[in-house]
Amino acid sequence: WASVIWPGTNAANPEIRQILPRSQDTVHVSWPNGPSTSQKLGGNNWPSFGTGGGNQLHLRFSNGFVIFSAGDAITLRQSYNFATGTKLSLRGSDSAIVDSSGKFLCGEGGSVTLSISCESPSWTFLSSGSLKHDSTGSCLAPSGSSAFGREDVSDLVLSSDSPNGNDGEFWTDPLKPPGFKTGFKIAGAASSFSVAGSTNRFSLRVQNEDGAFEGFRESLSGPDGTLSNLVVVRSRDNKAFPHKISYVEHIAWGKNMFIRPDPDDDDWSAEWNAFFSTGDMFYFEYDTTGGDVCEPSTAKFTGYNSGGSFCRSTNSGLDDNPHVVIGVGSTLVRQLGATDHRSLKDVYANLPGAALSVTADLTCGSSAPTTYTLSSSSTQLGLVRAGHTVVQVTASGLQFIDSSGLGYCTTEDEPTNQNCAMSFGEGSNNPCPESHPSCIGFVSGSSWGKCRKECKDEFWVEVDVWADSVALNVKGTAVSVCTGTVNVQVDDESENSIASASGDIANLNVPLRFERRGSIFGSVDVTAASSVSVTSTVGTVLFQPSLGDFLVEVPTSTPKCSYSKCGEILYKIPVTLSNQDIMNSHPVRLTLSRKFPIREGSISRGGNTGAEITGLSIMLFDDSGQPSGIPVQISKNWHSGSNAAYWAGWDGSWWSGNVYVNLPPDTSISLSFDPGWSHAQLSIVGYSDRWLWEEAALGTGGENICFDPLGSHTRATITDVRVKLFDGSWKENVGGGDFSLLYFDETGRMIYPKSVESTIWSSGPCFSNSTITSVTDDEKVTSRVEVSGSRTNDFVRVFLKVRHEAIEDVSFSRLSFFQVAAETYNYNNLPEEYVVGSGSTVSDTIARTCTGVTSKASDKMYYEGGIYREEMTGDGPWFLSMGKNQADADVAYVDNAMVVGDRGLVVREFKAKIGGVELTRPSWSLLCDKIEFGTTASVNTMKKGDYWEAKMEFLVLPRQVDYGTAQENSDSASLDDLATMSEWQRVREQATRGSLKVTGGDGVVVESEYPIGLKGVLGQVRFSVSGGRSLGYVPIVIAGLQTAKRGSGVDLWKRDASDETGNWSQTSSQATLGESSNYYQANWDRESQTFELVFNVEMRDETGTEFNFGTDPGTWTTSPTATPTPNPTLSPTTRPSMSPTTRPSMSPTTRPSTSPTTRPSMSPTTTPPPPDS
Repeated sequence: WASVIWPGTNAANPEIRQILPRSQDTVHVSWPNGPSTSQKLGGNNWPSFGTGGGNQLHLRFSNGFVIFSAGDAITLRQSYNFATGTKLSLRGSDSAIVDSSGKFLCGEGGSVTLSISCESPSWTFLSSGSLKHDSTGSCLAPSGSSAFGREDVSDLVLSSDSPNGNDGEFWTDPLKPPGFKTGFKIAGAASSFSVAGSTNRFSLRVQNEDGAFEGFRESLSGPDGTLSNLVVVRSRDNKAFPHKISYVEHIAWGKNMFIRPDPDDDDWSAEWNAFFSTGDMFYFEYDTTGGDVCEPSTAKFTGYNSGGSFCRSTNSGLDDNPHVVIGVGSTLVRQLGATDHRSLKDVYANLPGAALSVTADLTCGSSAPTTYTLSSSSTQLGLVRAGHTVVQVTASGLQFIDSSGLGYCTTEDEPTNQNCAMSFGEGSNNPCPESHPSCIGFVSGSSWGKCRKECKDEFWVEVDVWADSVALNVKGTAVSVCTGTVNVQVDDESENSIASASGDIANLNVPLRFERRGSIFGSVDVTAASSVSVTSTVGTVLFQPSLGDFLVEVPTSTPKCSYSKCGEILYKIPVTLSNQDIMNSHPVRLTLSRKFPIREGSISRGGNTGAEITGLSIMLFDDSGQPSGIPVQISKNWHSGSNAAYWAGWDGSWWSGNVYVNLPPDTSISLSFDPGWSHAQLSIVGYSDRWLWEEAALGTGGENICFDPLGSHTRATITDVRVKLFDGSWKENVGGGDFSLLYFDETGRMIYPKSVESTIWSSGPCFSNSTITSVTDDEKVTSRVEVSGSRTNDFVRVFLKVRHEAIEDVSFSRLSFFQVAAETYNYNNLPEEYVVGSGSTVSDTIARTCTGVTSKASDKMYYEGGIYREEMTGDGPWFLSMGKNQADADVAYVDNAMVVGDRGLVVREFKAKIGGVELTRPSWSLLCDKIEFGTTASVNTMKKGDYWEAKMEFLVLPRQVDYGTAQENSDSASLDDLATMSEWQRVREQATRGSLKVTGGDGVVVESEYPIGLKGVLGQVRFSVSGGRSLGYVPIVIAGLQTAKRGSGVDLWKRDASDETGNWSQTSSQATLGESSNYYQANWDRESQTFELVFNVEMRDETGTEFNFGTDPGTWTTSPTATPTPNPTLSPTTRPSMSPTTRPSMSPTTRPSTSPTTRPSMSPTTTPPPPDS
């Protein structure tokens, strides 16, 4: 927890609300053109993205030519396989054409070359297709004739004549060559077979869509000359020709296209002529084999062929513009540009350009002084911290290269192949020579090593974005082979310098920092003293000038847990903040840390993290020890990588609590942490570079549910799911699920989400709150998901609110709104049966007859005899039990703590409008061993304004064999209630007991009945709850408060409706460890500028429970007074406070464990390391 302590002797100290962050202080991060980029999307769970070997600039003449390069020289010639030319791309910020190493296409002096720098790097495509050099006005052209033979080569020059036919364009997709991006028009019948070499082929005369003939020499193939599993699709009706082809050779010699069938002895030219007519347009697609299953109009279309491969590739936009946008409120920053546009889409479209230049003037050994440029051709992007307070990104794996593309050092083996037993300087037993000093691979008594000269120098760039600050650091490992200076410069789009700095290559650390002054970002002196000071009587404080932040390291004595019952831990870290500027407020960027890596200075560290890292909760308290509501962003890690520079030093085990406030003079803050529910960003730096992961846990001892909001690892947003037995030990994974819209358009292409933004507004410990928003790549459907978890003592229960809304008319061949057990992530899920019903009534009991796991083969999806897009019966709430899990059925807790659990789902509320028709019941399908919600089978369109919305509870329950362990460890009355019930009855009980009816007193607005959410306009808030005994502890959120501070005697009071004596009890009885306020949570709503207080209450009376928030209800009149009282004051807010929160996590983590073993799980994560002994 954490508290802000105001010195009572200084009347100038403001209220806490005056230092709190505003909505414009929220940090945002999003990939605007996709979930991220295809290189960050794992496995075969994503379709191909229509990209080939990179962007090639192709100049079209009679037969077509491609640019090739050798060093700085470039030539024009034909090539025979796609992707063998030089990879070039047009940079949108300055219209420069650059190759993959960052060299510019330059036109100085009339010659055309590739170079590290250009005086005038910008080019323009004219309407004719010619490529004009902006500075000279001349066009790119071959030096010789435009009619080349098969082996001819020409230099490229600038020509003032703009030669006719020298039009050019970038070629990004091997199936859409220049001149034919919209397809091919048949200009004549296909010929019968001819033989080229030993392979059959037939020829076809083609035109482009305008009826023009285009010359094109290059094969539609991969670098090895093959591109198998292609089919041809007729454009007018998207019907696929029923035979596969191997690849298309070229278009030349009378404008004939040569097609090779697959297998190559299958002559179906006559069948081709019957299928296509002259004038038909067609295009090529990947792998649409599998009979009719890839026909989008086919019943039970899944988007995959019979073997489980995607039927169609999809849009390459995520790679064509692979940008990530990091910004603050209405002022977002990309490439250090800024704008006042508020829409992320508008911001991205209107940001001015900027350029980061990093060069090094080095002398290496006896070589002449040389200028090197930092190359980003193999950049790895790592997300260290992400959230509403700070986003920290590393770009690592960078190298300095010269104008020829060579680094200043290379790794090479000793040329005589010398054997070795030790490295140079280590001793006399067969050492390596000084020229190749490293002995690699020596194993005593087994094998000799070999000598090698290794280039281990690595460089990276770090970017830290806070609400008012952007810090950029260029860093590197210690360099000994060269001396010299590294120069870092940021220029605007007009090449005016924004900021610059330099540093020594020997120990590279060059910082730049920009701060917001009003609405403007400007560079600041990173050596300037801060007007704010931070001290602590317990923690160790470090100020990092280049970042402008303070780090408070907890002491070694800070408690930690092992993987056993940890109990409750509360540890307060007092911190004093002082602003010495008597005239102005100043921001404080504060990080509470346990072993969070530092970049400047040195401090003693607080020892390794332990099992508490999985359920760590951090809050801020005020001077009376009450929760203050000041937002805290938790970011943590427990992954280790083998290459320190690859991860830029951010791998390993650490946690951080990050806080941003605007500080008037004389304030102090103390921090501490406590167990409960926790939902936080889990950095996967050290495990993978696939961006974002989130982990949530009920207490310590292992994660309980993880989220991968972008689907980067497996295209599933709900990943690792684990049962809770309250024993403090890790459990087996029974994940996953998916709340992301799974959308295949009418042609059968998967349309992926983009601009995905996930924000954890509150991590807990009583009730977490997060949102995930996105839009489909075709910008037709938006999605908003709210995820919450709460403190309880019975079982894992996650609240979800999912809404998908059509913002344009949309047609689809498949549409899934939600999956329990995702088709791409589904492990240890072998339920004996599915029991489905509404209210207390069972409608279906279905034995599981199919095991699909993650296979997308036809018989493992919408299987024969299974439920397919059927409307559920009853009026809700609906329940679905996936009980009697048979995975590891022979493993019981008494033998092995790594046990599985049972899953269930309750659809608490549902509403939809599909095709303009209002719906009151969800439709569902069984996908072998997975459950999916979609539309009814007859509906394949949504109109603008249509939507699908559901409030759900995602449940993970102990199996019957382990149930007694959970009872014994938790002492839960709810688990006692359910003890004699079967697996499906427990899920039904959650559905019925969660059907609470909340009635508000005078002036009380009921926003949600489960979880309970209220707003009031009077000082005392009275409400009653009927519906019988609830399961577990129910979250109650009271919103719209003007202060988080409770006055004397103010509490949430409750009384059983059946209590005739009228005795009221206080929820403060839940306080523990000698504290008076560690039983509830305070939140700050940045939008409405009001507070929320969150309580967790058990309701055990069958007749209902009465509540009063305020002073002792025994002193109240029969109805609340109309005069507002100062503690607390309530005002309406626009934002419903109950929104659940979600953060992705598929389990790319190592679990924290008392033994250094990887956990037996099918998920790509390991557990955190053990605490110190």
